[in-house]
Amino acid sequence: MIGSQVGDTRPLSSCNFSPDSNYLATGSFTGNVKVWSVPDLQEVHKIPAHDLQVGAVVWHPGALVTVEESECCLATTASNGEVKLWSMTSDEPLAVLEGHEG
Repeated sequence: MIGSQVGDTRPLSSCNFSPDSNYLATGSFTGNVKVWSVPDLQEVHKIPAHDLQVGAVVWHPGALVTVEESECCLATTASNGEVKLWSMTSDEPLAVLEGHEG
């Protein structure tokens, strides 16, 4: 094991390594998304992403490699059908996609 860290006050529902493997993004039942540096596991960014449990956190394939931190680096989902797009420089979404039902 490289390391261990308590990710949030409620269970984690998703995690995903960045394309360059230098970061780990976690999503939680609290609705928060956190980005951790690897391997020292320091929290580098916290996003109050959703009012509901985070269903998934995924990185843009070029995030932090060919895509700048201020551009779309992460996408998150919640059980209400929302998809939100995030940069690494803000806790406000770049875009919110709604309308996924069923």
